Amino acid sequence: MNIVRIETWHQRILCQQSYYTERMQALLKDIDSVIANPIKVLKDDPTSTVVLVEVDGKKLVIKRANTKDWMHVIRRFFSPSRAMKNWRYAHKLLNIGVNTFTPVALKEERFGFLKGRSYLICTYIEGINARHYFTTDSLRTLHSRSIAQNIANMIDNLARHWLSHRDLNLSNILLVENEPWLIDLDSMRQHYWKFLAKRGAKRERARFMENWSETPHVSPDTVTLFQGIFANTPKA
Repeated sequence: MNIVRIETWHQRILCQQSYYTERMQALLKDIDSVIANPIKVLKDDPTSTVVLVEVDGKKLVIKRANTKDWMHVIRRFFSPSRAMKNWRYAHKLLNIGVNTFTPVALKEERFGFLKGRSYLICTYIEGINARHYFTTDSLRTLHSRSIAQNIANMIDNLARHWLSHRDLNLSNILLVENEPWLIDLDSMRQHYWKFLAKRGAKRERARFMENWSETPHVSPDTVTLFQGIFANTPKA
């Protein structure tokens, strides 16, 4: 994959060569204006703004990681930006066979060595939110068990590669033709010691269940379904 790299005192830009058109260059130059006039706002809160846009006839998602204040900038000095984390982990997930978005471009605002806001541009995944699927009676089908098993297999694949999503819940999984696609990689972590990887995998399963199992609209059958699958799936 050929990557266009631009680094100055004020910014860092990475972009897949095939996407680096005049339209993309204009977007990267004035990205906040594009965010202010999207096709759709997918999320907007103090931590991040996520919008759907169209570039060269393709639907793309822009995620801006908002910076709270200068203290936040200083604390992020030794850490990669959230856009960079998503960029790196998306490539890692795709390499191990976990479905996720394709990273298209990123932009980091920089003040020398300090990082400001960062932006990730990625492909748009047209799917059903897994939480919506399992909490809406009209969408639950005979495929529910196989979908739940596919999600469990994905979680097991992460564990085998010593990866923890660390914000794993049904809301961060999209379903495309009954296959799970993982999104929101801000908190993902790669473990480098086996005991940490095993502890991370155990916490990952527990966190996954805790994050949605008490939601009023989730069917008790769904909770039982996942509990049964995990009980019969060997731990990595």
